[in-house]
Amino acid sequence: CTSFVSLFDYDVRIVSEAVDVLARPFHSSTCPTTISEDLRQDCHPEPGATETSCISRGCRWCETSAPNVPFCFYDSVEDPSCPNNVPVQKRIDCHPQLGASKEACEAKGCIWCSTKVSNAPWCSFPEDGLYGYSLSGPLQKTAKGW
Repeated sequence: CTSFVSLFDYDVRIVSEAVDVLARPFHSSTCPTTISEDLRQDCHPEPGATETSCISRGCRWCETSAPNVPFCFYDSVEDPSCPNNVPVQKRIDCHPQLGASKEACEAKGCIWCSTKVSNAPWCSFPEDGLYGYSLSGPLQKTAKGW
């Protein structure tokens, strides 16, 4: 009967250790980044960020216990020498066609600023620039709406 109790205790301890391991959050990788927590720029500001959705955006996922530090962030600190440096997440591509160059970008009145962030535009409109759509003239009702 003593051997049954010791086997039972052993089994309970193994199960308990397994539960502890399973209860820990899973991280597919450590956080190999040189960007300090105070310089992280949020790459997934909308709710529902997951490691998978973060990585699919080309960003870095590193959980932290520090308050107000994003788990999903751009894996680049922008070059401070860029004029009027617009944060990567706010850049609107000024030259979406192939063949963008610094000269072509600046000829359009836009800002050329390289980045290591994948799929982020190097040529973007100035943050305070006049881009987008604006209404000219009075509203006119058409068959498809206004």
